[in-house]
This record gives sequence, C-alpha cells and structure tokens, in this order.
Amino acid sequence: MIKYRVYWIVDVTAKNPKQAALEAQAIQYDQVNNICMPGVFDVYAENSSEAVEIDLARDEEEDR
Repeated sequence: MIKYRVYWIVDVTAKNPKQAALEAQAIQYDQVNNICMPGVFDVYAENSSEAVEIDLARDEEEDR
C-alpha cells in the first residue's frame, strides 16, 4: 500500500482562530444525515510534490 497525505482546505471569515475552526466544522457537518463530510481533498502520494484533487461529491454524482 502507498502512504498518502490528504488535505482539506476551506476559507472562512471569523473573529479568531477558534471561531474559524467552528465555521469550518459547520461546513463539514451534514445535518440531514447527521454526519461530517468534506467534499474536496488534495491528495499527495508519499515523496510527491504533485497533488491529485479528489471531489467526492462530484465522483458520487458521476457514479449514479
């Protein structure tokens, strides 16, 4: 198996770092299904400087 580093990045506006984290958490949270699910990730293979962007929401739509 290959080791990967995965990033999820979101830009938010907030009064302080903790509020920014709470805003990001709220974006991840799906209240209908009661789960947290970020949609887009940058994925790097170990020892690679090139990211692959994975959009799970788009991939799920394409799978339908």
